[in-house]
Amino acid sequence: MQRLPPEGELELTNHACEGHRQRLIGVLHPSCRFAAMDERQQWMQRLDEFSDYLREDRRVGSSAQGQYRSIVERWIDFALSHAHDPSTFDQLLIEELLDRQRDLKDNSRAAYASNLSVWCRWASNEPVAGREANTGEPELHDDIALWMARLEEYLSYLQHRGRQQPTISNRRAKLSKWIRFACSAGRNPAAWDPPAIEEAFIVWGTVDSPRQRDDIRGRIRAWCKYWSSSGLDALTLGHLVQQFRDGGYPDDDVPHRRAARAEFEQVLNSLPSLSYGQRDQLRAVWNTSKYDYGGAGVAAGMHTALRDVSEADWPRMRDQIYSLCHGPGDLATRFDETIANVRGLGELMATRMLAITWPNRFLPNFLLRTTSSQWPGKLEMIELLDRLDLLDASTADEARVLLDATRGARSVGELVVRSNDLLAEVLDPFFGDGDFIDTWGMAQFLYWLDEHYANDGADSGDDEDADEADSYREHLATQLGDAAEDLLCGVGFLNDIVELLEDKGQVILYGPPGTGKTYFARHLAWTLSGIRDDEEYENDGPYSLVQFHPAYSYEDFFEGFRPRVDDNGQMTFELTPGPLVRLAQRAEQNPHERHVMVIDEINRANLPRVLGELLYLLEYRDEWTQTQYRPEDGFTLPSNLWFIGTMNTADRSIALIDAAMRRRFHFVPFFPNHGQTKGLLRRWIQRNSPGREWVAGLVDKVNNELAEQMGDDHSLIGPSHFMKRNLDKDGLRRIWEYNIEPLVEDQLFGRQEAIDSFRFGSVWRRFGPGATSSGAQPGEPDDQSAGAADEAGSLTGESEGVAEEGDA
Repeated sequence: MQRLPPEGELELTNHACEGHRQRLIGVLHPSCRFAAMDERQQWMQRLDEFSDYLREDRRVGSSAQGQYRSIVERWIDFALSHAHDPSTFDQLLIEELLDRQRDLKDNSRAAYASNLSVWCRWASNEPVAGREANTGEPELHDDIALWMARLEEYLSYLQHRGRQQPTISNRRAKLSKWIRFACSAGRNPAAWDPPAIEEAFIVWGTVDSPRQRDDIRGRIRAWCKYWSSSGLDALTLGHLVQQFRDGGYPDDDVPHRRAARAEFEQVLNSLPSLSYGQRDQLRAVWNTSKYDYGGAGVAAGMHTALRDVSEADWPRMRDQIYSLCHGPGDLATRFDETIANVRGLGELMATRMLAITWPNRFLPNFLLRTTSSQWPGKLEMIELLDRLDLLDASTADEARVLLDATRGARSVGELVVRSNDLLAEVLDPFFGDGDFIDTWGMAQFLYWLDEHYANDGADSGDDEDADEADSYREHLATQLGDAAEDLLCGVGFLNDIVELLEDKGQVILYGPPGTGKTYFARHLAWTLSGIRDDEEYENDGPYSLVQFHPAYSYEDFFEGFRPRVDDNGQMTFELTPGPLVRLAQRAEQNPHERHVMVIDEINRANLPRVLGELLYLLEYRDEWTQTQYRPEDGFTLPSNLWFIGTMNTADRSIALIDAAMRRRFHFVPFFPNHGQTKGLLRRWIQRNSPGREWVAGLVDKVNNELAEQMGDDHSLIGPSHFMKRNLDKDGLRRIWEYNIEPLVEDQLFGRQEAIDSFRFGSVWRRFGPGATSSGAQPGEPDDQSAGAADEAGSLTGESEGVAEEGDA
């Protein structure tokens, strides 16, 4: 799509006007140089000159030039056949011509009529842009007809990007109104001019809400950005690379980063000789200091895996990683096998290792897609190159095939390798020098290109492309799939919670203590906000966690006056934002990024006191309301800020949350005996401590009895108490006596017989791995079960497995 260059280049100089006037002198007089030529040939030559005028003086893009030439040529033939001067605008004759065009829509008729108006004014030597401001300077804008033609070009661009017809019609109505106002007021319709827009609102006299006016401003801003950022079509990839280099690449840090990569490579190359005791040396590949090679991301998974791997499993882990970097066979297959078999080694870290080991092939861009607007992934880079028409025909076809493949059953390894190789192939002519290929420079150039041109021509409206929505969904599905594996729950459950958040913006996870509500909320919040671990948490990031308590107040959560000492040593009070205001401000500054706040123990605070008027904003996002300490400024709660609360129902019933609060939140139950939490302990043990499933069996049976005793599920025993590796009888006893029994005593206060039935000894005799079916009652153990209990501390994994199978 051709576009106009920057608005300053649209000026039609007096010299240019005079040049066209002189050319027209010869055209308009039969006695001059065209007298001997056939009449149609004369008009065709004039049409060529008109095309030059559009291109050179008006800077009209090639697409619009083609539209002009097509309709003007048809008009010339039609006018000559009716003995009409083609330079004279005749509305009735033009309508007759347009009527002969089949299936011509109203918007196309308007565009063609506007094009012919411009042609006729030029061909008859009428000034196309003759108005001047009070200063006497030539205006930068064309007349209404030419701008209406440009509007049709812009709308065609939007339609090409997937905008639907209702959206196109909406834009045409809003922007044509703006163009007419700007031209009549002597303003440039393509220049972002907020005072002129405010003046337009007054002139139009319509009663628009603040949101409607913001919508109109957004449409005009996108239109202006489309034209002001034009000139890109005249640039080749080589020109852009040169711009990137002129901006200071390579800088002084590049040699240090390449040296860091070489050090990382030495570590990976030494893997076959690293003993179990030396395995911490592998951390050097992602534990970076001042200089890194592309960003290691959050390596919590690899830290944990390296710490917990057994001496027997270390050779397999070590060899698998080395095989990824240097092994034989298909690289994509090796990639998939490695991330499947090496715990904690995800797509990012595996791609990083390839970029370290293969510096002449792999760009140091380690993700396919990412939620970060600062560091887009490889597929997003390919989309950008394709959208900017910087790919030749063959690579553009390959790019589209590759992007379509992300919606199919392609493996991650195949997508990683193919997307990397396509980017390297496109950029190799500009970053290759003999045997050396600057893949670091390639990656930095793509980041530079994204920063400068990712939003070129982008629309700021609410109606996103269907493809963009699909890409977001695909990326979110990948993130939730990874999170589901970490949280030992179904991905459908996570999808349900995301749908609930998209509906109301806030959910509460409720249930008895120890069911993993806080852990789950934090992990889901990290996933949704684009971080992986609180090691990546920053005070100015997209994630925040607060814990409510009885003394927590509005001033703590939202904002309040805090004492401080001024420069003169005097005590003053200053309005200080709380965690909600700080996160809301970051969300407002980054509207395309998801921000999440976790509120732990949300029902421990006096919620009406803490939330105040924010209760209204939880339901009416992006609306303005006055707050206690800012009655003049007001406050809005952005819609890209989500809340995940947790609530312990053993301490305070859910019924104590009033109806107004319940209506604004979705509530997700976390109970040990049903839903996603049911069987969680068994799944965790099977993954982390195989052979000790008898612990899960014991807890499940105790919970069944507790549910009968209590008559509800709010006081059951949560699984997180027992999520400890290599838990034996003695460890279980300590947990039970010092954590579980006090909880039971509190819930069954005054019912001593029932309390005694849940003492560790009694529970162990009934449900421990050595329990029998002799019918022993609580508090009345038989000799056989007692003997089994004495020996249970030395049970082997094999005998435990048999007992568990019997329990099942």
